Amino acid sequence: MMLRLLILILFIVTIAVTFFILAKTGVLEKFLIQLRKAGYWGLVAVAVGEVIAGLPIPNLFTLFAMFGGFAYGWWRAFLVAYPFACVGYCVGFLFSRRFLRDRVKKTMEEEFPLFSDIDELVEQEGFKFVTLLRFSPIPFGILNMLLATTKIPFATFALAGIVPTAVEVAVFCYIGTTLEHISEALSGAHLGKVEIAMIIINVLATILCIVLIYFIGKKAYARLQARKAMALEKNSDAVQVVIVTQSTEGEKAKGEEDKQQTNSSFDTKPAL
Repeated sequence: MMLRLLILILFIVTIAVTFFILAKTGVLEKFLIQLRKAGYWGLVAVAVGEVIAGLPIPNLFTLFAMFGGFAYGWWRAFLVAYPFACVGYCVGFLFSRRFLRDRVKKTMEEEFPLFSDIDELVEQEGFKFVTLLRFSPIPFGILNMLLATTKIPFATFALAGIVPTAVEVAVFCYIGTTLEHISEALSGAHLGKVEIAMIIINVLATILCIVLIYFIGKKAYARLQARKAMALEKNSDAVQVVIVTQSTEGEKAKGEEDKQQTNSSFDTKPAL
């Protein structure tokens, strides 16, 4: 199991490093330009890219959505990127829960002592938290991996991502339509409109998520602590009842034994 996990982690890291090298050397840019010339085969690449983006690999989600908008216009890119992005986050969640959950969860519990409480909060208020976190600047695939370590049911995770993913895909596809060259989506030194839009979106999303998660989390945490206290009280009462019951039964048994011994002594007393 450990060997399989190491192989999978190595595979993901290899993809991420390869993507970074291809982007920096200009190979990825040339590849995307050729895809644009290939007609609708480029939309197939957008679909495949959005599915792969569900894995914990940063930047792929935004890159392929923007490329789709840049090459094919907003509505074509959205109609392809959106459903496959939904498939992608489901694939990433199931993959991470199956192969990465134990290792990531152990690390989170060691680094963040309150992770167990957060885990229970996400399980109880999963739909709200996932919906809000989808609007946060946490990378698409990384968020899938983190949520996979919690107890949130898969159905809740999948449903909560439908609307936020639609909004994100729509925004990035639109940003793609404003690009003059695909290199603007790859080069941090020449982002222009993309940089401004991403900063505004991330700042607003982060502020909104922090505020909403704070208030929702505060109420949910209070309810969680109340339930824990109630459960602890019930367990304490149950233990006391068991102890009292055992004590009563013991006294009753002892009384019966003493009574039997008394009767036995009268029966064995010699007649005068």
